[in-house]
Amino acid sequence: MTRTRLAITAVGSLVLALAAWALAERFYLAPARSLIVEIESAEKMRRDAESLMSGRAAWAARRDALGSTMIAGPSDEFEHTLRAGLAAVADHAGLGSVSSGNGRPVAMASPAARRAGRRLGPILRSAPDFHVVHAWLAGEGDLESVLTTIATLRAQPWVHRIEGFTIKPANRKRTRFELRVDLASLRMDTIPRGIDGLPALAMPNEATLADLAAVLHANPFGAELAVAEEPSPPPSDPLPGYAEWRVTGLIEGVRVEALMLNQRSGERRVVVPGGRVLNATFETGSGERAIFIIDGETHAVRVGDTLDDRRPAPEHADQAAQARAEEATP
Repeated sequence: MTRTRLAITAVGSLVLALAAWALAERFYLAPARSLIVEIESAEKMRRDAESLMSGRAAWAARRDALGSTMIAGPSDEFEHTLRAGLAAVADHAGLGSVSSGNGRPVAMASPAARRAGRRLGPILRSAPDFHVVHAWLAGEGDLESVLTTIATLRAQPWVHRIEGFTIKPANRKRTRFELRVDLASLRMDTIPRGIDGLPALAMPNEATLADLAAVLHANPFGAELAVAEEPSPPPSDPLPGYAEWRVTGLIEGVRVEALMLNQRSGERRVVVPGGRVLNATFETGSGERAIFIIDGETHAVRVGDTLDDRRPAPEHADQAAQARAEEATP
């Protein structure tokens, strides 16, 4: 009897346990598992969305950076701004007889179109990724003007590639040269921001200017450089015009020579030690500083500044005297 009751009790307990498990599975465990799956799926979607948004932000930043180097506006405005920019570069470099031109925009398809299949390939090929505008600039000037033109073009963000250039002597003395530069500028209609209107000219960096000075010093074309000297004694009263004469460079070799530019007339001079510009006598120079003697006092002028920007430099008096002694030594 006792065994029968125990068996019935055990079976009843088992049935109750199974019933309780079935109820728990139906009303708690299964919904809980489903909820966990939904939570994990939502978390994955959140991570994917964050990754997509961060990638989109990075792409937008790269797009805006690229767009900041492109000339904005429709085709006619683009061509006008491009030619105005080329003319500004030539004028800055002192180039004469200037001419320029450009071809029609050439559509460039996305590289992804080559790997795309039948469905996406036609879509990618139907809309060009960007356009390339081939242009050219030509003119005539001395070697410094020609080299400055090339360097200044390379410094412009809207000149995306210098495709080639030619330099040919324009006279027998090889003091004037004909220059032609071929270049390319990119244009993209989908860029929201770009260069609007005539951009301010970007100047070559100091390393580039140093390279230009080295080429000028090497004188690769064998040009007869004009040496400017004014033997007449300086007047007692200071002469006007210091603000017009700018030191554009120093050529350091056996002797130091100063490259000078009159900003009003466009006249250029190569001044050797002892040579004068107005009543300023060039003595020596090194690095970025040219030393002049004006009214018996030593002054320093940085490359890129005018004589009017001079600063007293008594500490260079001994250096100037030594340069004069070396110049006088046979």
